[in-house]
Amino acid sequence: MVTSGDFENEDHREFFRVEQRSGDHVVLSRAAFELSAFAMAASVRYDTPGFMSDSYLGAETSLTAMELVVAGQWIRVDGGYEIADPDEKALAERLYREHLEFDDWPKTPEECPEHMEGPNSRGRCCRCGTPLDPEDRIF
Repeated sequence: MVTSGDFENEDHREFFRVEQRSGDHVVLSRAAFELSAFAMAASVRYDTPGFMSDSYLGAETSLTAMELVVAGQWIRVDGGYEIADPDEKALAERLYREHLEFDDWPKTPEECPEHMEGPNSRGRCCRCGTPLDPEDRIF
């Protein structure tokens, strides 16, 4: 089984040049790019906007999380990581406030009534982020 922390998988061999709001660029692996996006969404759902706890991320993503720290995207703090960019953190907080108004997304895989894969979810439920079995994938 390949996990998001497995540097032998394709997600760690494909890289993106991402433009920052400042105009600077950073290079991230697909795995780091995806972890950043899923973790930000999860931080909103788990009522910790902009903070990703070690318990949520798990040991299998530690190298990918460290890639985000080295790239300046995340900051290591007690118990997890925070989004480094103040504007991105403000976005997470704004999304959290909106989330409180429209709390219809499941917070955990157990609360997700029916996992759903979207066209860009790359084998994960687009509601809760759970990896989907190949037979459950629609794309």
